[in-house]
Amino acid sequence: MTLKHISDHYDAEICAYIGPIDRPFDDDFISRCKAFALEENRPRRSNFLLILTTLGGDPHAAYRMVRYIQESFNTIPQDETNPSTLAAPQGKFYVFIDTFCKSAGTIMALGADTLIMSDYAELGPIDAQLRKTEEVGERSSGLTPMDALRALDDLATEHFFDLVKDLRGGRDREMVFSTKMASEIAAKITVGLFGNIYSQIDPMRIGEFDRATRIALEYGNRLAHDNLHPNKLRHLLSDYPAHGFVIDRKEAREIFKSVEPPIPELLDFGERTRRMWNHRHLSGDEPFVLYLTTEDFLRDSEADVPEPLGGDDPAPQENKAPGQNEDNHEQHHDNEDSQHPQG
Repeated sequence: MTLKHISDHYDAEICAYIGPIDRPFDDDFISRCKAFALEENRPRRSNFLLILTTLGGDPHAAYRMVRYIQESFNTIPQDETNPSTLAAPQGKFYVFIDTFCKSAGTIMALGADTLIMSDYAELGPIDAQLRKTEEVGERSSGLTPMDALRALDDLATEHFFDLVKDLRGGRDREMVFSTKMASEIAAKITVGLFGNIYSQIDPMRIGEFDRATRIALEYGNRLAHDNLHPNKLRHLLSDYPAHGFVIDRKEAREIFKSVEPPIPELLDFGERTRRMWNHRHLSGDEPFVLYLTTEDFLRDSEADVPEPLGGDDPAPQENKAPGQNEDNHEQHHDNEDSQHPQG
């Protein structure tokens, strides 16, 4: 397996991004890509292959990085404001997922022309994560208040109709109320039972989650073009029961039009690097970014990865993100702006 063979097969520049998607790391990523694009005496490939491993982060940063790739490699029409002069895309944007690619990572995947997913790969829903006001360093999922509201609505409605049926004579034929009276009594009882519960829901907090969801929706609409099946963006935003829900390659094909397994050389690259990505870099405070199609890496056609792993699993990184552990992948990094989806 060689990096050169992978680059030749996809005719692509190759960059690995492992870790949180946050600011100012988007600027660092763009600067690094621009620097290597201007490297002398090296022809640039037509396409771009991003090896992406992340638990999520800031949708603003995700959008900026993907838009840079799309425009630099001409993977989207270049003049969207004037349909009569649209330039046909000339490059392709590949995203290779070999392990975790959650939330803001899924936003980045929306901009790809083709997703390359191994058997270990998992995408995740695009779920808003906001800081808990009463806890330091902890976040709550945007799915939680929405699910709570839906559950309360269902319970209150069911309770109301059960009361109406009982008051209309469902249990005691000697105490039969009119429909109007039964409805009024049932409404008062239902409000009395559920009113205190509803009063604990902060409408401002609901608004924050709604705004975070709309931010992800708008960025998704801007990044996605030909590789997303109709109505699947909203599906990613609202139809999954948990933030950590696993979207494997089979299900990804129901969402994206172009999803393929890696070629043997890229699969082997994943086997050699997966443990390093997960244990050394995934939950660090800063992302690990490595531009792989440079003269240094490609000069030796037999060079595989910049740093061999060796035989044993590396020890898990001690400096984990707050709340991060190996059994709970729902905790993750993001920036100081609390209103954005997280992975």
